[in-house]
Amino acid sequence: MKKTFLFCFIVLCCPVFALPVLASNPDVVISEIMIGEEGASDNEYIKLSNNSDTDIALDGFALKKKTQSGTESSLVSSAKFMGVIKARGSFVIANPGYENFASDLVYSGSSYYISANNTIILYDAGGNILDKVGYGEAGDFEGAPAADIEAGQILIRKFKNHEFIDTDDNRADFELRITGDEGVDTEEDPSVIVESPVGSIGAKYISIIATGTGSDKGIVISEILPNPAGLDSEREFIELFNGGSEAVDLAGWRLGDDSGYEYALSGIIYPEGFLAVYRKESRIALNNNKDEVRLFQPAKSKAWQAVKYENAKEGESLNLYKNKFIWNKIVTPGKENV
Repeated sequence: MKKTFLFCFIVLCCPVFALPVLASNPDVVISEIMIGEEGASDNEYIKLSNNSDTDIALDGFALKKKTQSGTESSLVSSAKFMGVIKARGSFVIANPGYENFASDLVYSGSSYYISANNTIILYDAGGNILDKVGYGEAGDFEGAPAADIEAGQILIRKFKNHEFIDTDDNRADFELRITGDEGVDTEEDPSVIVESPVGSIGAKYISIIATGTGSDKGIVISEILPNPAGLDSEREFIELFNGGSEAVDLAGWRLGDDSGYEYALSGIIYPEGFLAVYRKESRIALNNNKDEVRLFQPAKSKAWQAVKYENAKEGESLNLYKNKFIWNKIVTPGKENV
């Protein structure tokens, strides 16, 4: 009887330490990771995405990093984590030293940073792990680690059927996006292939059925700058033009690229008007060696217009000029191409 009492006393009085558990089928996932660029080590961010059709409050969440050796430290503490991630939207957390970058939240400390072979961990307000991404030679990961990230590169979660893929395998779920020049050396004009309702645009043309009606038919991609002089993250842009006779509300329209990521557009383009969408706003990081820019109409899964290019030279934009795309050293965001 005494032994039984002693056992019960030990069980009741000893503290129980609960380890964080991985939440099942989380709606909020880590969708992009970028470490500092060459000459700008503070230019780093982590993007979260919402796979659900409901807005999700992030108050009390926490974002941490873990080194290869297993040391875990805070990027954003639960006390400072606040905000709402919109349905099917994104939420960007950046280094506070990343100037002129439109983030939703910044790290809790100015000395906090991420680097190669890290693991990024997202906790909910209850201390449960919502998502975990290890890359390179990280010691902690889901399934297998994703590819390592070098300066100026972005690790991007794959996107399919309007949802970010999450198979609990970092290597299978992520791919590396190179944002800088990848060393392609050619004096020849890059190949340009356009799928568009606008007519025979570009060096090569593949016709598709125009799915728009009314004033929608006037909205087209009119200029792309994949490889600007200076930091890509600051100066890359995609420009739209309204060649129709009516103003068009862009609610429901999306821009995307080869990564599968899509950015929800907003605002109104008036007839003969332009809209330059910069990378720091859209988070669309264009490749220099080759990529495809896509424009989607509301509620459409097939691209309304798609422009493929290769070997973008520094400082030259791909311009829609006299019904065809050409490479031009005169960059004109928000203005008529010349």
